[in-house]
Amino acid sequence: MKSVLLKMEDKVPRWHPVFADLVSSLGIAPRVCRAYTPQTKGKVERSVSVLKQGFWPGIRFRDIEDLNRQARAWCDRLNQKVHRTTRKVPMDRWVEENLTPLPKEFAWERFGAEERHPSVGMASSRTMGSTTAYQRTHR
Repeated sequence: MKSVLLKMEDKVPRWHPVFADLVSSLGIAPRVCRAYTPQTKGKVERSVSVLKQGFWPGIRFRDIEDLNRQARAWCDRLNQKVHRTTRKVPMDRWVEENLTPLPKEFAWERFGAEERHPSVGMASSRTMGSTTAYQRTHR
């Protein structure tokens, strides 16, 4: 999905239809945060660098199932440690806040693939003096 927020219309977000369907199905109310203001995003942006610096370097995997298994094990270990900011164990907060896991029986496959629209173009090679057709997928 190129962007979940397509545009703002009179201060009302216009979401990508697949994203809107997903969050609606899960009972989530998304909100728009101002760009370049980490104060409005909580700790979400920091979580990305924790993953990139703590899990990803040096990881080796056979296939996506192996990668997912290793990622789940890493998250389970991390969620048992005391968090530096909150000074609480994340799994303890999970219980305190009465959170529930995402439903396993949910129709996840309807959100798993994005439709792509390929286009055909032409490229020329200066060194060989020839023209080659190529196909490009929009992202």
